[in-house]
Amino acid sequence: MESGAASPVGQQVVLIILPHPGSPPPNPPPHGARPIVRRPAVAAVAANCLLGFPLQLASAVRFWEERDYDRVKSLVRRHVYNEGEWIYCDPSAYYPAQARDGPGS
Repeated sequence: MESGAASPVGQQVVLIILPHPGSPPPNPPPHGARPIVRRPAVAAVAANCLLGFPLQLASAVRFWEERDYDRVKSLVRRHVYNEGEWIYCDPSAYYPAQARDGPGS
């Protein structure tokens, strides 16, 4: 490429395709035109709702003790010593660490 020639990088081309002014608008598909796609999609959503919620609920009950937020708070209390210390932590430990350092820090 010669010096002083325009570089093709960064140039944009916008192409707008419009229908002919005299042509009629396209016809929409008739109501219920795609039952082959719609029925499996509705069935998948229904199965996720009917199976997923009870499974999540059972998991929450089963692992309730492991999800105790007081365990996170006690971990922060044990390991954060100095006020003003820089702490890199998981988002779940942010609020206990912030409370340990004081508001507005």
